[in-house]
Amino acid sequence: MMEPQLIDAILEGGPVGFPATERVRRVPAGALKVKIPYGAGYEHFERRELGKSERPVVYVWSTRTKVAE
Repeated sequence: MMEPQLIDAILEGGPVGFPATERVRRVPAGALKVKIPYGAGYEHFERRELGKSERPVVYVWSTRTKVAE
């Protein structure tokens, strides 16, 4: 089984306390959404399409969900 190709991504927006170290990461190429665990929930980011040549790819915060108990 092949590993998915990873690309550089920058996460914009979200909670004020979301660490800068979490905002730059590698994500699977072609991922339209990224879900990051943070606190007692998840921060969701959606890919911003500005052009296919943009590198790194920018994902913009869209919502937060809580961890199911």
